[in-house]
Amino acid sequence: MLTKFNLNIENDQYELQEDDLLNWADIECTYKRSGYDGVVRSFMSKFEFTNEARRKLLSEFYTNGMMSVASITMLLIDENWNYHPQFSCELDFTTINYDDHTLSINAVDASLAARIKANKSTRFEFLLGEDISTAPYNYLFDRLDMIETATYHISDGSSQDDGSIRGYCSNNNNGRIMIGLTNSEIAVGGAVYFKDDQEYGDGYILEALKKITIKLDYSVVVNTETGAPKLTLMRNEDRIHDIHDGCIDNHRWLEGMVSNNVEEALAYIYENREYAERWENENLAGHWVVIREVVWKIKNDSTEEPGQNYFESTGISVREYVSHTHEGHIEVELNPKDRLWIKCGVGIYEYLSSKFVFSWTTRGDSVVMGCLRPLAVLEALLGKMGAECTCSISDKYDKRLSDVLLLPAECIRGIQNPRVYSSFSDFSGWMEAVFGYVYVIDEEQKHIEFKHRREIFSDSAPVVHINNAKEFSYSLEKSVLYSSVVIGYNKQDYDSINGRNEFNFGSTYTTRFPIEGKKLELKSSYRADSYGIEFLVEKRGQDTTDNESDSTMFFVSARMNGGLYRPYRPCPVTGEYSGDLLNGEFSPVACVEANAESIAFMADNMELVFASTDGDGDVVIDGKKLSSDIELKNCNMLSAGILKFSCPELTIPDDINSLIHVESNEYIYEGYISDITIRYAREEAVEYTLLVKSKTPCV
Repeated sequence: MLTKFNLNIENDQYELQEDDLLNWADIECTYKRSGYDGVVRSFMSKFEFTNEARRKLLSEFYTNGMMSVASITMLLIDENWNYHPQFSCELDFTTINYDDHTLSINAVDASLAARIKANKSTRFEFLLGEDISTAPYNYLFDRLDMIETATYHISDGSSQDDGSIRGYCSNNNNGRIMIGLTNSEIAVGGAVYFKDDQEYGDGYILEALKKITIKLDYSVVVNTETGAPKLTLMRNEDRIHDIHDGCIDNHRWLEGMVSNNVEEALAYIYENREYAERWENENLAGHWVVIREVVWKIKNDSTEEPGQNYFESTGISVREYVSHTHEGHIEVELNPKDRLWIKCGVGIYEYLSSKFVFSWTTRGDSVVMGCLRPLAVLEALLGKMGAECTCSISDKYDKRLSDVLLLPAECIRGIQNPRVYSSFSDFSGWMEAVFGYVYVIDEEQKHIEFKHRREIFSDSAPVVHINNAKEFSYSLEKSVLYSSVVIGYNKQDYDSINGRNEFNFGSTYTTRFPIEGKKLELKSSYRADSYGIEFLVEKRGQDTTDNESDSTMFFVSARMNGGLYRPYRPCPVTGEYSGDLLNGEFSPVACVEANAESIAFMADNMELVFASTDGDGDVVIDGKKLSSDIELKNCNMLSAGILKFSCPELTIPDDINSLIHVESNEYIYEGYISDITIRYAREEAVEYTLLVKSKTPCV
């Protein structure tokens, strides 16, 4: 293998002789794929110079110190005996170390790969419109249907030690008792005006501000011994529904009796002539007494009067026995200015508890906000990282990307001079988890492109045959044999009755593969939850900032119409309140399908068994239930096999993603380069590692 190295110091180009480089035999170049992404080229980082090369570098250092400039260029001879540069790197004079014979110095890896590796986790801040280009049109968010609630309880009368309410409703109250607000949740407002209390006279609970349907879920627990007048839900002066009809139970017997057991109760009865006569001569079935704070019912099995009375324990307390619960659900149509109130009949009442939950669905006005194209974010990130290159995102494989918009949280909130926050890792993690895309670096062309793995490991890739390979070693890459898959997005805690139908959180599946603890986790830090966008819109106009959400990036599908990007919902989402939710096409199920080939390294066909989800598993997206199992079919991109071999001649394909064809004595292997290590000064200089696509026996 014929190589040579040039030492470049200002305008002086010196070809290194064999005795100028002490560690000549250790010089290596590596083409390495990070996991299952694009191939990255790297070069050895330390050189040990002697003789003339040492003298030239020391002279430069004496003159310019740490500001010295020098570089190493490696050239490789071709079949026509012409040398061509293969690699060049600057030398870092801050790492210089020398003695009387040797000077060692590290190379500066100025490659795009090194630049990205060093800065990919750094979160950058961009001023929208200055540091990062906005999309040509704004995004119109048409909002979501939101549930609002107001919860009340009966507050009239006097409170008892057990928490019950006792009172009296008279004719002077015009059918009103005090009903007080306990809590409310208003997301949008403007649909209903509700009061803190229903007051006497002409008091009411709520008034419609527009045509709306009000739902009432109620639970009223009455002390049947004391009784309670009828409660009726009223719309203006019209009766809508009886919450309860009024009830009373006057069947407690022997009110003042104190006894520890049935025998003492019977003794008490027979000591009182009036009680004894009734006990002997009447059928008292249905009456009850209290013995040691437990209700005992009087039973009588005879169908003929008077029969024989006897006691039977209910095992429950008086409070439990006299409690009667009235529950129900009512829906009422209201026109503007219609009022709802609860009417009470005249009489004494005792309510052990009460709860009236009024709810309604409303939607806020559409809002317009700035937005970003994914490529603009990628360009801005690379610029901040100092990666002087061009970039692109392939649209050949996943057509969803043509409709994607990114929505910074500060744009959603309508903050003036909004800022955008992201790291390269955030962006690349989103591309991988949602679309199955990873980045490929072309160092020669100074270009970075995001592609689907199916484009990188393509069935139509050029085939390169290697005929002189030996020292074969085959193994399985156990790190890609997964027992479970966690995919989607991080769970968000909304602290609201709304959001229960959100599905774009994380889902977990099992593969039934018997490897304990192996888990694939693919989660996007960019968010796709519809309710997250809605809740941020509701914060518009608030002075305070939400530290948890204001630096978040959301994304949606949208298409241009009438000078604005508008929500695009190609995958219908159905559920109790989910008719207009966004991003069905980016659900955890869709994330699985985008990464099917990467998940199924262990088999061309496999089944992912649904285990759990952080979202609403009952939501149905484009006809598929989120909690369904998923079949992955025809996933033949790669296997879990790893093949290593060596080759005495340097064979590097022009297309680094070529399909390599190589034969051992037993098998024919086809696969893609995972690693090529080249040691230029040694025999058997090239070592290959392939990601095996197929393995077939030799005929």
